[in-house]
Amino acid sequence: MRWTDLKKCCDYYNINYKSLCTYMQKNKISKEEALSHYYQYYKYNRFTYNHVTYDSFAACCMAYEIKPICVRRYAKRKHFLLRHALSSYLNYHNKRKIYFCGQEYITFTSCCRAFGCNASYVSAYAKRHGISREEALKFYINRIEKQEGQKIDSRTFVFRDSIYHDLSDCCRNLGINVSSVYGYMWRTKKSRVEAVEYYYTKNAEEQFEWESVLYPSLSVCCTKFNVSLKAVRNRAWRKNCSAQEAFRHCLKRKKSLEMDVFYY
Repeated sequence: MRWTDLKKCCDYYNINYKSLCTYMQKNKISKEEALSHYYQYYKYNRFTYNHVTYDSFAACCMAYEIKPICVRRYAKRKHFLLRHALSSYLNYHNKRKIYFCGQEYITFTSCCRAFGCNASYVSAYAKRHGISREEALKFYINRIEKQEGQKIDSRTFVFRDSIYHDLSDCCRNLGINVSSVYGYMWRTKKSRVEAVEYYYTKNAEEQFEWESVLYPSLSVCCTKFNVSLKAVRNRAWRKNCSAQEAFRHCLKRKKSLEMDVFYY
């Protein structure tokens, strides 16, 4: 592909134009050499895990909701490759998962937080009375129910004239994270219906349509096509264009990169 404008070429390959110019001046090299350097850097710094390619190792970790620095430290301590360290780290976190009221939580702490309970208090109560943490958590939930005068566990739930078996069932059908609903209730002191309405409206606003298919969000669509969400948002902001136009550009650029053909 031939370019008459260096900035347009940078935009197409998602390269920072100012950084490229600084690199050219500092190293006293041609624009072709500078472009080749940035292109190769972008290409070889991508990270593939479980057959999915990410823009970087950090982007991969963020997709799994894990801090990259923690995995890097773990890899250094155990003398593992990053890919092996990530697998080991994920296995460790999977073992810490807990199921409560039909919902999966990453840790016991996140489970307690979802129901507005202090995890350290719950654990201490369980140890003091010689019972399981789940039983202790149920005790604290019941206490909160008595204080607030409303049920927060499983029971029939009505939302927008539809009847669900319980709140978790409603959230599953609407594609809402039930722990986020409980967290919102705890932070804002809103009712369950108000909390579900908040996330229902929020999800509707975030929906993204591409090629006549409606995705829950732009993020989900980007993940499906392995396109950088950050690149799409940056282009939409830089060019003041719609998310669809930005996504179309980034998808086209990705396909071009995969062809591994670069002409100046």
